[in-house]
Amino acid sequence: MDPLTLIPFDTLLIDWSDMAEAEKDWLGEYHQEVWDKISPLLGDEESQWLWGKCQVPGFTMSA
Repeated sequence: MDPLTLIPFDTLLIDWSDMAEAEKDWLGEYHQEVWDKISPLLGDEESQWLWGKCQVPGFTMSA
């Protein structure tokens, strides 16, 4: 199923101790999709903001 919107979750509001590894992986993959699809449409400053918002602890994103 494709998401209706592509907006990163606010990771400061997440209690990571309550999340299973599979949930963390899903969030990392979703944020990678947000980055891949939205960043080409942004300028440098907005792109830097989005990169920071898409980071998930324990998940390595590719630029």
